[in-house]
Amino acid sequence: REYVFKNPKSLTEWICWICYLQIFGLVVDAFGIAGAFSSELLIDALGGLTGILIFVSVVLVLIWIYRANANAHQLGGSNMKFTPGWSVGWCFIPIFWFWKPYQAMKEIWQVSSNPLDWWTQEAPGLIGWWWGLFLVSNVLSSAAIRMTGGWSGEVPTGSTIWIMSDVVSILAILVTVALIKEISKIYGKTVFPSHTYVWRFRHYKYWTINAFIFNNDIFQVLGR
Repeated sequence: REYVFKNPKSLTEWICWICYLQIFGLVVDAFGIAGAFSSELLIDALGGLTGILIFVSVVLVLIWIYRANANAHQLGGSNMKFTPGWSVGWCFIPIFWFWKPYQAMKEIWQVSSNPLDWWTQEAPGLIGWWWGLFLVSNVLSSAAIRMTGGWSGEVPTGSTIWIMSDVVSILAILVTVALIKEISKIYGKTVFPSHTYVWRFRHYKYWTINAFIFNNDIFQVLGR
């Protein structure tokens, strides 16, 4: 299958801004549960807005993962274990969602770092922190919903489980932002500078050969 390389810069920026707003909402929620605010209406309104931001950010991150995996394929990563569809699909399959999304993100990092020899690349601990915090955040959120009446019930002031859930969620969001920004930076270092450099040879008879010699991993992006 042919994949089209797409610059993730714009999508990454959107995710970052929405995540920052989401963090603001979670901070307000945590302080509200702790009893720092007297206005229940304000807390409920911000809580609803934060819920919408969470949904939007999850959708955008899944789109980002799909595109990043497709980019990895297009850059020439051979024998990859995950397709763009399954790099997202495993997030929705019970049991497998505990480790498959982590493996898919790890593979994206490896191939993006070095498409020609990706299986030798060491994945950073940031990926483990990203997935670990996400799992803990989900466990705490589920526990909070069951123990305090959930979204339909009134969350009691000083509910430790909800405050813990908000704090871990904030950490998970911060690590998610750091991770996708780092992978986007990899493209900036390994793809786009070389892309500009290779085009200098376009007016020469053997420009594709020169492109191949100077940067093998960008050759497939430009085409033969």
